[in-house]
Amino acid sequence: MILDNLQVHKSAKAVRRERPKDAGHLSLSAYSPDLNSIEHSFSKHKAPLRKIEVRSGEALSRAIGDLCALFEPQEYRNCFKVA
Repeated sequence: MILDNLQVHKSAKAVRRERPKDAGHLSLSAYSPDLNSIEHSFSKHKAPLRKIEVRSGEALSRAIGDLCALFEPQEYRNCFKVA
């Protein structure tokens, strides 16, 4: 049985849960967003959105369009190459 780091998998109920006697147990290591390049690009977009505090879907859509200018086209291509 392989479990990720979802909090419910660490609960006492999940730990006690019956499983086949011959089943092993393996927990995945903690996820590190620092190792995922797409997380860096998301954070580059999210920080300015938090600053301007958009309050409507239309304003959010406009703001996201404006934020795309933060990246050069090659930066976008690099994110998808690595992901």
